[in-house]
Amino acid sequence: MLVLITGGLGAGQESFARSRFPHLAAVPDIPERVRALMEEGKDPLRQTEQFLVSGKAANAVVLTREVGDGVVPADPFERKLRETTGRVNALLAEASDQVFLMTCGVPLQLKGIPGPLRGAQGEQGGTWSLVFLRHAATKGNREHRYVGTTQEDILAEERAFLQELSGRAVPFLPAGFDPDHADLFVSPMLRCRETAGLLFPGMRQQVVPDFRETDFGEFEYRNYSELKDQPGYQAFLDSGGEAPFPGGESRMQAAARVTGAFMDLLHTGALHRSAVLVVHGGTLMTLLSSYSRPASSFYHWQCDNLAGYEAECTWAGSGRPVLQSIREVRLHV
Repeated sequence: MLVLITGGLGAGQESFARSRFPHLAAVPDIPERVRALMEEGKDPLRQTEQFLVSGKAANAVVLTREVGDGVVPADPFERKLRETTGRVNALLAEASDQVFLMTCGVPLQLKGIPGPLRGAQGEQGGTWSLVFLRHAATKGNREHRYVGTTQEDILAEERAFLQELSGRAVPFLPAGFDPDHADLFVSPMLRCRETAGLLFPGMRQQVVPDFRETDFGEFEYRNYSELKDQPGYQAFLDSGGEAPFPGGESRMQAAARVTGAFMDLLHTGALHRSAVLVVHGGTLMTLLSSYSRPASSFYHWQCDNLAGYEAECTWAGSGRPVLQSIREVRLHV
């Protein structure tokens, strides 16, 4: 998602971006960037076009200023700078999913889904009952492999367990959960869709592509015993799991993707009063570590297959969802 926030000098663009879009990479001060490019003899419009087709624009919030008001500068360079900055702003606005104008610290949405996060009845400050469930186990899970992009069926014994549960009340669902008026969001990966289909037969699965598991790159479908002697893997372990996966995603990249998709569900109104998200361990851990209150680290939210967390999601009033009243849930006793 690409977001553009504009306004006058000191109108609150930075603070609004931090509170409303913490999951996006900030691109600050477009007017100064345009000035620097022109002083170097480069074309800011061409540079902007290159930015828009790059991967950097996929998860970014761009901060700029309105430059068309006031006295026309006498200096030819300053006149050209003002005109070029306006054209760059227009180019960014055209490509952006959402555009906001800041006035006295108050945002006015000019483009995209209007209004703030909405509750079950459409009111600001609403509450959602959510269940974050990790999919049933696969062969790779049991062998402690990094299973990210690999498409893999769930195990036969897991399938039989879920078939036995099918049609019965699922114990961890929120009170008053009504499948006819609830949402079921799933990762596109087979193991999530299969789990959801067996556990909630008849419910429509809404696939969220960016809820897929982390791309583990060179570590994909390998385990510790196969990787332990590789220097790259040892360096990853020494980083505490913070280093990017060689040839795959970094934690930050995966988090931007997952939290961006979650925010889109909230802002577009796709998420109603209650929902179940059947996803991956990494997806679940990212969402809980990003929005839980009280806050806890990424690895705090590790859980087994067919386990996860129930939480209330509320609108904090600062542009961020908050997950609270969190309790662990599991299907296997």
